[in-house]
Amino acid sequence: MAGGTRDVRGWASLLLGPKVPQVLLEPQGDSTVLVSTRYTPIGGLARLLGSAEFHFPMPLLSDVLQPYFFYDGGRIWTPDSRFALNAGAIDQDQFYQGIGFGMGYETVVGAIQVALGYKLNPSPLDLRDPQDVADALQRGLPIESAPASSSRRWHLHFSIGATF
Repeated sequence: MAGGTRDVRGWASLLLGPKVPQVLLEPQGDSTVLVSTRYTPIGGLARLLGSAEFHFPMPLLSDVLQPYFFYDGGRIWTPDSRFALNAGAIDQDQFYQGIGFGMGYETVVGAIQVALGYKLNPSPLDLRDPQDVADALQRGLPIESAPASSSRRWHLHFSIGATF
């Protein structure tokens, strides 16, 4: 699994690659409804990750502040066809890429970083709310029938610890 502050920024932690809406059954009045507020990663048997980060000094900023740009990419897949999902848009086994920028601050206990990542080639699920996807699947509709939001291309990351 991949995604998050330490490998492919632009995706939430563990949500790069195959995933499905996490569905919970909740009572609502005298009936039960399906509720989905997040995705659950499926994972795969193989993983390929790559990152490049460019730190540069900024005039008028202290040396402890380090702005940077980054490019990250990754793929999670199952090379053995016996374990393939064969689930169309849920397979999500291509190489995904993200770019962004951030700022690091060096402290005595390690770096504090804030980064904003942008998905260059998101999957159909990456652009859709999990509840909308679960509703479409429950109705037997394709995932692409759920409304997409371009704001879901952005992901804010916050980390404490070692720098890149």
